Amino acid sequence: MPWMRALVLFVALLLACGCRLPRDTAAVVDGRRIEAAELEAAVRAFTTTFGQLPPALERELPRVRRGVLERLIDRELMLAEAGRRGIRPTPAELEKALATTREGMPSKELEATLAEAGTDRESWRRAAERDLTIEKLQAAIAAAVTVSEQELDAWIARHRDQRELPEEVRASQILVRTEAEASEARRRILGGASFADVAREISLSPDADRGGDLGYFARGQMPPEFDAVVFTLPRGQTSEVVGSPYGFHLFLVLDRRPGRTRTEAELRANVRTALLAGKREEAFKTWLANTRAKASIKYNRSLVPG
Repeated sequence: MPWMRALVLFVALLLACGCRLPRDTAAVVDGRRIEAAELEAAVRAFTTTFGQLPPALERELPRVRRGVLERLIDRELMLAEAGRRGIRPTPAELEKALATTREGMPSKELEATLAEAGTDRESWRRAAERDLTIEKLQAAIAAAVTVSEQELDAWIARHRDQRELPEEVRASQILVRTEAEASEARRRILGGASFADVAREISLSPDADRGGDLGYFARGQMPPEFDAVVFTLPRGQTSEVVGSPYGFHLFLVLDRRPGRTRTEAELRANVRTALLAGKREEAFKTWLANTRAKASIKYNRSLVPG
């Protein structure tokens, strides 16, 4: 009947309008809003780590936005669970985390750094408290995970080669976009500037805030362009400019550790730690997947399609 079809269409339109989210809302998670402004800020924070976006990432920006939103949704689910469990950092834990982040930075320098990042001291404090809350939740969820002696024995029996530790190098890097920038940085360092200070000033790599320190690594753990230089470079000497798909690099070898055979006790302790970390990560992933499956999540498709 025509009137029945009209009624069905009218009800469908009402339902569609009722499900549409306001423009200032990116998603709603179990009744809690994720604001569009929060999504935009998170996307900016992610993309600015790359400086000028490479063309490949520009093309993938819609997928990047969706990925960032999914992480914000996960965060809301985790914070809600922490609230239900009464989990939050103590004032002492929060102050310790903030002090570690500052690393002795004077107050004026901290304010300038926060302003450059588009935030303020109170927002920084809230973000640190949120991150600590999530860390404590993850620890609580993984607390029941254990590694048995039988699991340990079985893994070691299958991986006898793990007794041998390869040679490792601890190195720092500076990453810039152009060869000219890298050459100028090398000139400054050879003229007496600190490699770490130059890295903090100009390097585009995420390790820049650590003075470019990559930590210890063995052959094959880094791109081949890295290995070809650092495993032959004398300790304390700045490399020539090195090109890679990421840009142009300078390297400095800080330390070397020769290969050796681990003792039985050391092997068991290291393997236990690695297995425990893997099982805890898997337990948390399972919890998060189950929590998402039961949650009510609504997306603003005009902001994040499909």
